[in-house]
Amino acid sequence: MSIPAACRSIQDEINGLRQERDQLQDELQHAPPMEKPGLLRLIRTLNLQLAGIQKQLDDCIASHPPDPPPVPPIEAIFTGITELTTTYQKAPGPYYNEVRFKVVISGDRTVITIAFFPTIQTSFDTDFGTNTTTITRTGGGTGSYAAGRIVMPITLHFDHSIDIPLFEEDSDLSLELSTDPPGSPVTPEPFGNVTLVGSGQFIGGILGGSTGTLKVSGKFSAWTNVSEGRTTPGGRVTAVPWGQQIAVFVADPSGEIYTAAGDPQAGFGPWASVSEGSSTPGAPVTAVPWSNGFALFIADRNGGIYTIVGGPRVGFPG
Repeated sequence: MSIPAACRSIQDEINGLRQERDQLQDELQHAPPMEKPGLLRLIRTLNLQLAGIQKQLDDCIASHPPDPPPVPPIEAIFTGITELTTTYQKAPGPYYNEVRFKVVISGDRTVITIAFFPTIQTSFDTDFGTNTTTITRTGGGTGSYAAGRIVMPITLHFDHSIDIPLFEEDSDLSLELSTDPPGSPVTPEPFGNVTLVGSGQFIGGILGGSTGTLKVSGKFSAWTNVSEGRTTPGGRVTAVPWGQQIAVFVADPSGEIYTAAGDPQAGFGPWASVSEGSSTPGAPVTAVPWSNGFALFIADRNGGIYTIVGGPRVGFPG
């Protein structure tokens, strides 16, 4: 049990008396008969003291209820588009990329962190030929959050595919993404549409000295439960496009193979057993589109390799 800070001195006193009593009880076991009555009197006195102080501790704890547990962080998935423009004459843009990444908003709702920023690629022509630029995050990614308003510093590295002898062609761009105009805060908050915009000067390489502007527009969405399905912590989940839906396959905590179909927006249907097949708990299930359904492959509990054919709607007759 957690002891409130205001009551810890009482608990410390109790711990000290218990230690003293334990020492006396140890002495009692080895004391000569003539000394035992005195030791017993001391132990009884300590027990009376402990009972009184324990009552003080109980009253103190009752008058100081524990602090509420911390509010858990919010995890969200951002899905949207990045728009990059530059003042570099031969690569003004705009360059667009679809992006999807995870963000975490702290429990006190003051800090937002990009858990993973995806790699972005774009191409433009130069005097030396077509250049493909790979953009990765090398710094930043944690910023302030206040009721949907975001300010986030970020540093991006621009790795150019073109190789110019005796010249370092790569560039770096540090900027501060913000929901301030022309951006817009998360609406509704914390899951809703958002636009972040930031500008900065490129350092080094082909783009050095020019200005880059990054606009990130999209939506924060919450993780949702997939029809109350379960597997082992960190277990494998196989998800395969299936027409306008997604088919999902897992080995549950007992190793039974289950499937469900649906999509993140409309939701998923109920889980169904895949012909009572089984493997080890959380084991991978390989699913390959085949004909109008899927061919599934698993390694069973004894290591044997098995396959079955079917689909979430028609079942898996084999």
